[in-house]
Amino acid sequence: MALLAPMADAHQIVLLPEPQWTTNDKDTKYNPLAFLENQGFKTQEDFKSWRDENGY
Repeated sequence: MALLAPMADAHQIVLLPEPQWTTNDKDTKYNPLAFLENQGFKTQEDFKSWRDENGY
């Protein structure tokens, strides 16, 4: 039975579909909210109130 299961590394990351773009900039990679704000997207800290306001 164990031979039928595929072997995989427990720390393996599979990105499907493949990302359209990646970045080497750590500020963008580890602080995506600030990146979106700098691009002009309106962000909101309170996700629950956003859901309530938008009918989710």
